[in-house]
Amino acid sequence: MATALAAKKSLTALTDLPGIGATKAKWLAKAGLGTIEALRAAPVNEIAHVRGVGYALAVRLKEVLLAQRGDGVATGGDGDGDAQTALTDAQAEWQARMNELCASVHQALDDLLEDPARRGLKPKFVAQLKRLRKVLQAVPMENPPAEIDERRRVAKQVKAINKLLESATQMSKGSANHQQALRKNLRSRRKKLLKSL
Repeated sequence: MATALAAKKSLTALTDLPGIGATKAKWLAKAGLGTIEALRAAPVNEIAHVRGVGYALAVRLKEVLLAQRGDGVATGGDGDGDAQTALTDAQAEWQARMNELCASVHQALDDLLEDPARRGLKPKFVAQLKRLRKVLQAVPMENPPAEIDERRRVAKQVKAINKLLESATQMSKGSANHQQALRKNLRSRRKKLLKSL
């Protein structure tokens, strides 16, 4: 009985966060993020991939949770709980730009994968989008690379992926040739992004 009461109290605490209602709180709990502490320790990418959350809300939640804690120190996304040193200005600027860009990429992926049959997406194209989503989870959003060249390489690939996905969301249902070309370009960019991580 005490465990059920504690779980209900944790879910209530989650619903106090912006954008989190009872249903999203349950989905977070199901994903192992049912407490404020678990959310605070989780990387943005992990939170973003919980059903119903998405990247923009995950970034907003992390900002709120860091502000509530009041230290403003970036924490590592590997779950070991050790605080990292504060980000340099260049890293913080890259992180902010990448947060916006990745939010756009994840929104496009969500739109495309929501109902692939309605959009006329071929199975190979859908598989490529799913592989791309997995690679994007590895982008070091919480711990930006220290080297400027590494940040530039990652940003270049994510920008290119974003443009390709924008094109994919505008693609007409019967454009099989366009879909095939996009799939090949997305595969190429995904591999380049993977190499730059």
